[in-house]
Amino acid sequence: MGATRRRISARSIRTGLTKDRATPAILTLDKPKLAGELVRCITGKLNLIQHPKPTPILRELQGQHIIKCLTPSLPRGRPGTVYGLTAKGRALRAHLCEERGLASVYQQPRINWRSYGWVACGRQKKAIVCAMSDEAMRPKEILQEIKKRYRPRTQRAGAEPMGISRQNLNDILQKAIQGEIVIREEEHRKRGKRKPLARYRLSKTGLKIKQLLTDVS
Repeated sequence: MGATRRRISARSIRTGLTKDRATPAILTLDKPKLAGELVRCITGKLNLIQHPKPTPILRELQGQHIIKCLTPSLPRGRPGTVYGLTAKGRALRAHLCEERGLASVYQQPRINWRSYGWVACGRQKKAIVCAMSDEAMRPKEILQEIKKRYRPRTQRAGAEPMGISRQNLNDILQKAIQGEIVIREEEHRKRGKRKPLARYRLSKTGLKIKQLLTDVS
């Protein structure tokens, strides 16, 4: 196994995957990442996160079967594109981590990666999913949880507080239901003929997405 790792590493460096550019992208892949996150590791340009375009090294990593696109149905360069490591990429990353004394754990659960990319590329969508759980919540409770989670941190960082309107929340929840990320339940009222109250909770897919988003890289 050691010989295999050394052979992969040597061949990768010979074909142009220089340590100062490709290695950070490979090391950051402790789990699948958005294309923009990898581009940022390679180029250091923050403005490429929302609308990433594959750099030559990113294309080379894919061409050498070190990384692979987990959302092939998305158009190229579309926000929400997710990349993960191949078996060859995992071996190379394990070798690089061993050289640096780093943990080489890589997690890639079986989930709908297009749904993950849809959530991960949006600040409000991430906030909503991370504020929810497997317990049904009313929209008002979700907004309160978001306010509690994000307002103190953003204020300390000097940024604007997380602001999500009720309409934006409803729109995102409806799309999340279509993507099987969120499940809608109804709470029937005992008195009168008033409409039942809507409650929302994360599905199994939603819980896996939340775990990936909240795990510290």
